[in-house]
Amino acid sequence: MPGQPTQADAVTLNVPRVAFSKTSGAGNNSATWAPDIRITIPGGAVGGSYSGVITHSVS
Repeated sequence: MPGQPTQADAVTLNVPRVAFSKTSGAGNNSATWAPDIRITIPGGAVGGSYSGVITHSVS
């Protein structure tokens, strides 16, 4: 669901997700986005350094 309004609506980021989209109407439009990224560490995770990439694009 684009633009999840609450933590209960959160989705995993293991596949590409749409943050916002315009579905109807003509003319100018805009959106702002201030995401919260939450990372859940599995209980059996091995200590160490981990990294990841989040790509944000506009088209």
